[in-house]
Amino acid sequence: MSDISVMIRKARLEDEPYIREFTRHTFHFGDYVADALPGWLEEGCDVWVADVGGIPVGVVCTGYPAPGEAWFQGMRVHPEYRRQGIATALTQACIKGAQARGARVARVIIDSDNYRSIGLASSIGFRQVAQLIEFDVYPELLIPHGPLPHGPELVITKLEPHRAEEAWELAKEDIRYIGTCYGEWVFLSPGNLRSMAERGYMLVAHTPSGKISAGALLDDWYQDDYTQHSLPELEQEITSFFGSLEGIRALIHHAAKALCEEAARRGDILCRLRPSAEDQSPALEMLRQIAKIEQTRWEAARGRAEGKSPADDTLASGVALEGKLSSRVALEGEPTSGIKPTEKHKPIPLTKRQGPPIVETGDVMLLWEYPLDGTD
Repeated sequence: MSDISVMIRKARLEDEPYIREFTRHTFHFGDYVADALPGWLEEGCDVWVADVGGIPVGVVCTGYPAPGEAWFQGMRVHPEYRRQGIATALTQACIKGAQARGARVARVIIDSDNYRSIGLASSIGFRQVAQLIEFDVYPELLIPHGPLPHGPELVITKLEPHRAEEAWELAKEDIRYIGTCYGEWVFLSPGNLRSMAERGYMLVAHTPSGKISAGALLDDWYQDDYTQHSLPELEQEITSFFGSLEGIRALIHHAAKALCEEAARRGDILCRLRPSAEDQSPALEMLRQIAKIEQTRWEAARGRAEGKSPADDTLASGVALEGKLSSRVALEGEPTSGIKPTEKHKPIPLTKRQGPPIVETGDVMLLWEYPLDGTD
């Protein structure tokens, strides 16, 4: 810490205008931290500020998403007070506060190109435990091309809490954590899986007989009105995939269709589904395979739209690729794969967005962990 007098204290509602002022240029759209402050305080999070002469110049939040687990987020320091040890002091306050509340481990997620935050986490004793690889799915390119070829029927439902242990038995082979790239992450356990199911966030694909084929965490919709292309866009994350390729593909199609329909209800705005997978999870390679399958399927649809022969090599290869992997998908018995032209919702033209329907973005988020109980 430099020779300025800095006091680390708990945040108050009246700190909000100061936090809003020094965070307003964090991103191109501003920042979410000031807006989140009242909710954080109401939810019982520990929100710490660095105070200089009664004015907040830094802020960070500790949430408690699961018993014994702490989540650090929203670290911000006033530009004029950076490189003076404030971020370190705030992090140490988070650690001590979490230990006082009985947490055994703390986690934080950092962009892979945020070298300053990576350096801070490393210097304090955090260790990187996972890389999260992100994809973009453009539903209007993914779903207007008719139903998927027939295959074993799968049903998409929310995971019933009493089946959490059954889902965990399948998930534990593929993933270590549950969470979203822009939210909180918790350790995969039957209890945490049950908690997510109780909140309505876990989807599963299962056979009509009830056997679970795959699962994923589907986050809430989020409308971004401050995109770089100046058009509103509805976004949603789907993460923590486990199970079969066929089931994961079914989950993506189900989520994409629902997202596209919601975007249409909001004035036919753009939409984007954002899958991600741990770098050590089998789901990462499955997402890459699904991207190739959907690329071929999309190219075949474009070929039909341009009047090419159905015998075109691209179409033929698309049918061959899908033969063993695709399925008819249903939500509680209703078809959800593909969008049929109706007065309520018509397929969006292929020209609305350019490029393949699923893209690996190259963006990587790093999950870091700190042992609060003194163990490694």
